[in-house]
Amino acid sequence: MNRLSAAAFFVWGGLACLGGCGSGGDGTGPAANLSSSDGQVAGKVGGSFADPTVQPRLQASNFQVTSDWGSGYGATSVEAYLAAGVPASKLLLGIPSYGRAWKNVVPPGIGKAAGGLPQGTFEAGVFDYKDLMAKLRSTPGVWIRQWDAAAQAVWISAPTVQGSVVVSYEDAQSLQGKLRYLSSKGLAGAMLWDLSSDLAPTDPDSLVGIARRFLR
Repeated sequence: MNRLSAAAFFVWGGLACLGGCGSGGDGTGPAANLSSSDGQVAGKVGGSFADPTVQPRLQASNFQVTSDWGSGYGATSVEAYLAAGVPASKLLLGIPSYGRAWKNVVPPGIGKAAGGLPQGTFEAGVFDYKDLMAKLRSTPGVWIRQWDAAAQAVWISAPTVQGSVVVSYEDAQSLQGKLRYLSSKGLAGAMLWDLSSDLAPTDPDSLVGIARRFLR
């Protein structure tokens, strides 16, 4: 399938970019980072998404971005689709309203070894965004927000919870970086998975509310 025929099949496409590093691997990593950060590879410890020898590829048969390291990160996916000839006006950037979590992470951090999944909001290894915000607001000394400037990604450390928990998630700061990026690329907008995990739209930290105010 060539670039022109590929673009013709797109009414619009949602680039999920939600599971860069899913729970269950032997190491922590950013779940939905926009950019690369040294030492962070899905399911690996000590690798790098920034390896210049690794070039993302777009498989025309199913439009999956792949590389020797894994799925890459948000900007990689966008650039691969654009390079394949898909118009920016047909692409949406995915936003997660949940966090991926690991336990027994000592010392806590991204790109560290992990030992299992903590109990999440409803299932092991996954916390709703609204649940994480409630924890950060009610017990900020237990659930501690951290920022990775290189990856433009946010994470939480909870050293006293379930053998030291680390959660990679999306918040207002990381979302605003994605919104500026998609605007600079001329993308159609953003999609969020899923609404039930977000805060109420009237809450100033609601992901949907932030995106709506930025994109309107």
